[in-house]
Amino acid sequence: MDCISSRLGALALGLSLFLAASAFGQVSQRIYFDVPFDFVAAEKTFPAGEYEIGWTLENRAIVIRSADYKQALIVLTNGIEATHVESLAKVVFHRYGASPYFLSEVWKGDTRIGSQLPMPPAERSLAKASRHTSLDIAAARKAPGQPRSSGPAK
Repeated sequence: MDCISSRLGALALGLSLFLAASAFGQVSQRIYFDVPFDFVAAEKTFPAGEYEIGWTLENRAIVIRSADYKQALIVLTNGIEATHVESLAKVVFHRYGASPYFLSEVWKGDTRIGSQLPMPPAERSLAKASRHTSLDIAAARKAPGQPRSSGPAK
């Protein structure tokens, strides 16, 4: 039974990576950013590093992929609207005390429409007990052959 479970787990992991790679070829727009800390997105922990986010499925899902292609995740999101146009593409993290950072929102820039990730159970539990602080990291759309640039949003 353990052998079957291990094989099914490996198959599921392989399939999810394949789907993430396939979906990334279908994205409508990509942004790039550098995160100086580990973070959680939809129950998956990502190490600090450079990441790329793309929108797919008519902007109802995002694909998160590390620059080294070792980490990838497809997340269904909810559309959110800002009161003003967000001129910079950015990602927004929430943190509760000394907890991990949770990826909460992704903004393409030059629009009022963003993508909100579902709150994982661990974050939901922390949110009930305390208030969060937000940290925005500006992202840059990378044209081919141009270096990435990122940093805290202003």
